Amino acid sequence: MRRRLKSELKNSLPVLPVLPVLPISDRPIRFALVGCGRIASNHIEALRQHATSAQLAAVCDARPEALAAAVA
Repeated sequence: MRRRLKSELKNSLPVLPVLPVLPISDRPIRFALVGCGRIASNHIEALRQHATSAQLAAVCDARPEALAAAVA
């Protein structure tokens, strides 16, 4: 019995749940940038390139000079 069960399980296909596909919103996805270190400019530029589908909603940094440079 145990061998038969093992072989049946081995030959059966796994059952995966079907997840619903969520609709893409017409509104842009909003992002917040936390920290304005050296890579922040890359992230800001990427968001600019996708201006129709992404929006930079907030920027913050503990260093005021880094924040000022990022939003300039």
